[in-house]
Amino acid sequence: MGREAGWFKKGQDARRKPGPGRARGAKDRVLRSEKASLLKVLGTIEECHAKDIEAGLLAGIRAKPPVSFPYLQVILAYRVGKPVQRVQVVDPQPIELHIHTDPTADDGE
Repeated sequence: MGREAGWFKKGQDARRKPGPGRARGAKDRVLRSEKASLLKVLGTIEECHAKDIEAGLLAGIRAKPPVSFPYLQVILAYRVGKPVQRVQVVDPQPIELHIHTDPTADDGE
């Protein structure tokens, strides 16, 4: 079956329908409004159920090793923060630059 004439307007494409979600080329993967509302909900849960959360984390830490690892990661990320990954240059090699202002001048060789 062929497409009917006028199915798409000029300049429209079936793959690029505007709709909900992150716009193409957006700065953030998660929309800032969604992130703010999620943090607000999590903050409310943390305030209301702090003792339950603490008891659950402590029980997870006291579990056997394969189970306790994610709980330890949560505690470390909460208390210490995620480590920043940096590349450190120990001993860089010197770079020699030769700038010629006069193209007819000799290098001295």
